[in-house]
Amino acid sequence: MPYAHFSIPAHGGEPEERLNRFLSGHRIIRVERQFVAAGSDSFWAYQVEYGEASNSGAAAKVGGGRKMVDYKEELNENDFSFFLELKNWRKTRAEEEGVDAFNVFTNAQLAAIAEKRPTSLSALTDLPGIGSGRADKYGETVLKLVADAS
Repeated sequence: MPYAHFSIPAHGGEPEERLNRFLSGHRIIRVERQFVAAGSDSFWAYQVEYGEASNSGAAAKVGGGRKMVDYKEELNENDFSFFLELKNWRKTRAEEEGVDAFNVFTNAQLAAIAEKRPTSLSALTDLPGIGSGRADKYGETVLKLVADAS
């Protein structure tokens, strides 16, 4: 598999946009990242393992044959907009915790939250794959995000 490498200054900017364009145009197998602390020259280093882009419908195969869902086609416009807000929150939270984003919530879980808009911890844990551990850790924040989006 081919690899691409990117360096993104800690303050973001154009290199971040270039990485995002690359990611949206390729079938991503794996992304590894490392923060390099160098004072005002600190940056994120990314190694991206990728395949050729697949534009065959709403779902494309990734990794071990799993299908990647295009949530823009699966959700209505309002739910998709909220889904993107949730993804941004998840990214920030994952970076704060030093974990991969899917360890906070998966895309499927975020899509379910965006679509169902739970208003209680009980309703949150009724969604597929969201147990009491995630609800205890992130539930209050997610419920506030849902309330703010309504």
